[in-house]
This record gives sequence, structure tokens and C-alpha cells, in this order.
Amino acid sequence: MANWSHRIGVDAHGIGLSALRRHPRRMMYRARRFRVDALRAVRAIAAQHASTARGRRARRLALIAFTDYAVVGRRWALSGAARLAGHTVLAARHAAAARRYARRGNQLLVTAGRLLR
Repeated sequence: MANWSHRIGVDAHGIGLSALRRHPRRMMYRARRFRVDALRAVRAIAAQHASTARGRRARRLALIAFTDYAVVGRRWALSGAARLAGHTVLAARHAAAARRYARRGNQLLVTAGRLLR
């Protein structure tokens, strides 16, 4: 879980830099990679088997968190596409939805990490 969390964090940092520097195409590319990494994390974590109740709960929370991150990646990509098309209101709407899912995913992943300590 830690490896996937780190990889997602690196991807998110790249997306943030692209958005800050106003490169919507680069942001879309990185958002798609973010989504693919989140889906790979879901598959990798789903293949693991927990031996304790806390581990099972942490695994379930991590699966939900990475699924939320996949939604975040999709919304960021849609936001970049809308921005390129000149639909700034739609882009802002997608970005706001991505922010909500990202916050929820972050909270769930932190909770899962605490369970594994």
C-alpha cells in the first residue's frame, strides 16, 4: 500500500505543477497516468490477503481510496479537456468534483495506514 501511495503522490504532484503552470495538455496526460496507477493499485491491493481484522479493514479502506483516486484522475483529465475547449465553467466543475473525491481518498488512505501500524 505504501508503494502505491507514494506513486500516486508523485503523479499528483506532477498534475499540480502542470495545472499551476497552465499546461492543460500535460495535465491531461499526467491525469490519465494517475488514473491508470490508481487502477493498478486497486488490482494489486485486491490480490493481497489480510491475516487480521484490522488488516482486512485497512485493505477495504485502501481499495475504496484508490478507486476514488481513479475517479479523481478521470475528473482531472475531463477538466483539462474542458479547459482546452474553452469551457472554463465546466472545467471548474470537474476540478471541484475531483477535489471532493481526492479529499475523501486521502482521508481513507490515512485511516488505512493508521490501522496497519
